[in-house]
Amino acid sequence: QRRSLVEELSGLYEKKRVSDQSLDKVRKEIQNLQGELKKLEISYRTEKDKIDEEVRAAMEEAASIEKYVESLKNDGKKHLRESEEEVASLQRDLDRLYRTCTSETQHLYNQLTAACDVLLTHKTYIEENLARIEQVVQTVRDALEEEEALQI
Repeated sequence: QRRSLVEELSGLYEKKRVSDQSLDKVRKEIQNLQGELKKLEISYRTEKDKIDEEVRAAMEEAASIEKYVESLKNDGKKHLRESEEEVASLQRDLDRLYRTCTSETQHLYNQLTAACDVLLTHKTYIEENLARIEQVVQTVRDALEEEEALQI
């Protein structure tokens, strides 16, 4: 029985030794895996930090571009508003000039019409006076011819 216990004990020591070896292998494997995990974590953090930096830079650039676009839109709106105001001002000036020109044209037309009326009246007066003078001249001629005829 002792022998059986010794054998059993010997078998248990052997199992323990194998178990210890297996445990050592598992511990080494765990250490290796933990080492790889640390390397992966460091690599992950490095990549994550790099990506975070790239994202931050991209966000800053996007914000800058958005601000620039907004600035362009505001400048465009400002220039459009200024142009519309200038067009409205020029339209008012054009309307005022049109009214002034129309008024002056009408005034000049009225003056020209009045001048033509004066000229026609004067022409008629001259024609009437010339007709009277012609009659007087004809009467004088006729009288002179009669006198001449009487003297002969």
